Amino acid sequence: MESIAVNTRGGVQHVVLQATPFCNIACTYCYLPDRSRFEVMRLEVVDAVAELLASAESDAEVLEVRWHAGEPLTAGPSFYAEAVALMASRLSGRYEVRHSVQTNAILVDRDWCRLFKNHSFRVGVSIDGPEEINDAHRLTRRGEGSFRKAMRGVARLREEGVPFDTISVVTPATLGRQERFLDFLENLAPRSVGFNVEETEGSHQSASLASADFEPAWQGFLERLVGWEKRTGIPVREFDRIRRSIAGSGFGAVNEQARPFGFINVDVDGNLYTFSPELVGLTHSAYGSFAIGDVWTPWPSLHASASLKAQATSIADGVEGCRRRCEYFSVCGGGAPANKLFENGTFDSDETAMCRCTVKDVTDVVVRDIEASTGHGE
Repeated sequence: MESIAVNTRGGVQHVVLQATPFCNIACTYCYLPDRSRFEVMRLEVVDAVAELLASAESDAEVLEVRWHAGEPLTAGPSFYAEAVALMASRLSGRYEVRHSVQTNAILVDRDWCRLFKNHSFRVGVSIDGPEEINDAHRLTRRGEGSFRKAMRGVARLREEGVPFDTISVVTPATLGRQERFLDFLENLAPRSVGFNVEETEGSHQSASLASADFEPAWQGFLERLVGWEKRTGIPVREFDRIRRSIAGSGFGAVNEQARPFGFINVDVDGNLYTFSPELVGLTHSAYGSFAIGDVWTPWPSLHASASLKAQATSIADGVEGCRRRCEYFSVCGGGAPANKLFENGTFDSDETAMCRCTVKDVTDVVVRDIEASTGHGE
């Protein structure tokens, strides 16, 4: 089978590993199909991932390894201690490996904090705001609010001196209580904050993006957020991305989610995916499984995968459509394939509600702020 021409600029830089698909809570907006399956990635899979990465043709010096897609801490700290050691033994001298984990913080204790500090993990906490906002959607498996349990974990991180970032899903409940929400984040004092709007992905259909009232309220929130960031000194992830792109640091030059092997995403069983991490474990009528092989598949066979060719061709056509028709192309490089697929039904498409909110609206706010601060908007 003929392999496709793959743009390997920058090589492999991002690896998303699903230590377990299981999650100990049941968020109403979750799209993961196997979140009730309790399985932990075998160390043989971790070792095979590391061996594959060690043999990759890549000029990247830094490798970002993100433990995500499920609640990673349910795998236990001993798993990560062994996994980190395995990866270090394979990749030392080839990459500077940086580990990060996205967690709901419920299981955080002293042992976890020790592991995070010993291995320089960057910790992200998923929390949607104060109790009445968070618990509208982030529920335990018994249908109770998860806020108080999460805050005990956050308190432990702070006590042990572990810095953390936050990611919050913004819903109408957030936008209806903006001052309360932002006061909560300020008092939490994270290293940075990030915001995801409720997305349409997998089997989950976003009620937020379907509402005509959501985007105007979101735009107002972004305007307010500019002043909040300046006053608190807490960086906002979305603003930082756009500022770096405008400054020419290259964020928009190559869209890693749209480039084959820009992301390597591995599920708990060792199946290997590329493009958007949100495609892990999902299937689609046009593509079947999005897996292009597994971690034991040699690079030539991965490059020759029929599934890779089908996905890459459609994604590239969609990116070209964005290039031709969208004036914001330079700051995003063609959008997130997963959002295009699940909102528009195909990778070969351009604008999504998600990109309007997280690229176009954010860019407009950042540009207005830059113009106001430099006097160019007068």
